[in-house]
Amino acid sequence: MEKYVHGGDIYSNRCKIDFSASVSPLALPESVREAACRAFDRCSAYPDPECRELRRALACKEGVPEEQIVCGNGASDLIYAVTRAVHPRKALLYTPSFSEYETALSLEESEISWYSCRSGNEFTLDEGFIEAITEDIDMVFVCNPGNPTGTAVPTQILKKIAERCAAAGCVLVSDECFVPLMEERTEEKVSLKSFLSRMPELFIIRSLTKVFPLAGMRIGYGLCSDSRLLQAVRAQMQPWNVSLPAQETGTAIVQEPEFEAKTWRLLREEKKCLFDAMRELGLKCLTPSANYIFFYGPEDLYEQCRARGILIRDCSGYRGLFPGCYRVAVRTHEDNEELIRVLTEIREDGQKNHT
Repeated sequence: MEKYVHGGDIYSNRCKIDFSASVSPLALPESVREAACRAFDRCSAYPDPECRELRRALACKEGVPEEQIVCGNGASDLIYAVTRAVHPRKALLYTPSFSEYETALSLEESEISWYSCRSGNEFTLDEGFIEAITEDIDMVFVCNPGNPTGTAVPTQILKKIAERCAAAGCVLVSDECFVPLMEERTEEKVSLKSFLSRMPELFIIRSLTKVFPLAGMRIGYGLCSDSRLLQAVRAQMQPWNVSLPAQETGTAIVQEPEFEAKTWRLLREEKKCLFDAMRELGLKCLTPSANYIFFYGPEDLYEQCRARGILIRDCSGYRGLFPGCYRVAVRTHEDNEELIRVLTEIREDGQKNHT
């Protein structure tokens, strides 16, 4: 069986705490749980193929017209659908970044041009990437914050990328799934949403399964002002691609803004504590801007953590990375303390073995 490259595989790995999947560690509000239960009572009916109620709720949340929203079976559904819709001859990606972009483009037999981000600059996108957007590029993927690195794309770089793509006439796919959990809360600094009205080539991907603990529901959505591109994306999706429980749960959770704010406050506080504790252990960590921390450690750290009931994200399979690269989610204080305890134990065992 092919090795699973993403986080959250608690089915193949017995663990006490899963740090490999970066989702909210808080329990769902009771109102959302009730909405999900009501949806299951109605599962004899097909779900709304247009996701009308969910799109109306998302339109209020995002401040965009509902006709500019398309819903998908998670963000990955949208990545593949928009790639099939555009069918680019040549696309631009950078390393390291989310592997599904490359997979989706490879299925379309697109030629991929690569830009390597510098590890010495924490893999942050720079001016060189803008210069790589040439006239023969049909599609560009940008992920903010970086996945798996967690580093933010500088605001000016992000805007210049959008402007360059607009000038070149290529489709820009901006993956903003973790934007709601970024340290910076000023949306115009971290999102390209303000470009939607004037840039029809822009397709923004967002998700409800990061800021809310709904990874198993698979609820993603895309924002775009180009009706033709949206229609082409919808044409690439299967009928009823968003289940009835997912639609109704998503509609309910969008109407709980305080839960999102509570999650953000918790993760902001706990991220600093976890980041500081990891550095005190001598681990080299990149500056995190979302709810996960990328770091370097021993090449056998994944297996050592798993043996102790802790599942972390092994990032060695990402293009541009190597063995010893890892990512951990920020969770509750108690969970984070257990991670630090395990990492301390592993370090002390390693020191004993070298004496």
